[in-house]
Amino acid sequence: MRDVVTGIEPRLRFLGQVGLGYLSLNRDYGTLSGGESQRVRLATQLGMGLMGVIYVLDEPNIGLHPADNDRLLNLMKELRDRGNTVLVVEHDEDTMRMADEIIELGPGAGSEGGRVLFRGIPEAMMKATAKTSVSRPYLARRVRVEKAAATKEPDGAFLTVREARANDLKGVDARCPGGLLTCVTGV
Repeated sequence: MRDVVTGIEPRLRFLGQVGLGYLSLNRDYGTLSGGESQRVRLATQLGMGLMGVIYVLDEPNIGLHPADNDRLLNLMKELRDRGNTVLVVEHDEDTMRMADEIIELGPGAGSEGGRVLFRGIPEAMMKATAKTSVSRPYLARRVRVEKAAATKEPDGAFLTVREARANDLKGVDARCPGGLLTCVTGV
């Protein structure tokens, strides 16, 4: 029994480190978001202590609370420091800033992309003068994402949910305005 506990403890610690400490054992794997399931696999890999592996992560911080992002970044650094290669497809500014190297492809998506627009360290990207880079002005904080549309006012109708119990919800009440696009986020 002691061996089982010894094997489980590090894996649970890694789940907490990747921001998944809220998961329960009775949670069906199919209910996890793409980011959550990717982080479960990442925690499993960390627990194995493998070296010389190539990890390809596709936006691993999707669905992750911003407070947990630093822990995820530190775990990716830990994987790298063990002698692994970590390739991350990401648009998150913090992730790009901590990268050893950035490769920007573009200039657009699909048939409009596929060319290397920049390759180098984050500091060099911020100083580069290439006009084709989409990421550079954001990383250099010369451009920001700003809200362009006016906010629609509620019309008085509401959708009310009472005692919601599924996945991580434990008796949650919510009142959402009707006729609007409403996003429910957070841990």
